Amino acid sequence: MLKVFAAQKTEYPNSAALVQRILSKEYGETNFCLLKTANGKPYLTGIANENARNVSISHTNEWYFVAFSSEEIGIDAEPLDRTVDFSKITRKFTENERSQIRSTEDFLRFWTMRESVVKHLGITIIESFKRLSFDCGTTILDGAPFPVSLLRSTWQGHSVCVCKSTAEEVSIVRIV
Repeated sequence: MLKVFAAQKTEYPNSAALVQRILSKEYGETNFCLLKTANGKPYLTGIANENARNVSISHTNEWYFVAFSSEEIGIDAEPLDRTVDFSKITRKFTENERSQIRSTEDFLRFWTMRESVVKHLGITIIESFKRLSFDCGTTILDGAPFPVSLLRSTWQGHSVCVCKSTAEEVSIVRIV
């Protein structure tokens, strides 16, 4: 089971402090560095625990969400009560994707899927509109099926999606 850690933003000065707390408390890791690629993808160095070698972080106005894995991982979360005019953004989606978006909740489901794959790959959201689409439950990258699992969940009024190579159940754990 994949644990996704959630914490209120008021409890931590930034996501790095939360990552430090989780790695110490849950994985016994204290001697590591949290860095970012040129595209902003976080990564860890100095991690001994294989299950914590890869990290992904998402945040909303009120919450941080953090996931660790032995494989590449991406996470995104959005509040379901978010008000968003998605008409301009969906113009960049495929016709098939647009036909499935009838509400803000539908849009947020597609958006969290897209963002979680973007974070998994370490590409930009702009690049994703050229390379990435979703068709009948299949993730398509550069015109071919991309073998990842999109693990979707709803928690505390948020749509949460995790992208990783292997499918497993997701448990969202509140951490203080």
